[in-house]
Amino acid sequence: MEQLEARERGAVQRGAEGYMGDNEELARIFGCDGPFWGRHYIFWHDQKPMTVVYEVFNPALERQLGPAKPGVQYL
Repeated sequence: MEQLEARERGAVQRGAEGYMGDNEELARIFGCDGPFWGRHYIFWHDQKPMTVVYEVFNPALERQLGPAKPGVQYL
């Protein structure tokens, strides 16, 4: 029953892209130099875009999560 209902509503598809680089404005906002990494997702329904989610991550997260690239310390 759930599969039939999901098909009747239409499936939602997701595409993702990732980025890594330096940005002066993000460095000013976050209070630290990059590189920053981010990603965006586009959610599609019936072959039409529904919404975009864009995320940018602060390099200071490495203090809690460990280095983005093993063996490379940015902070």
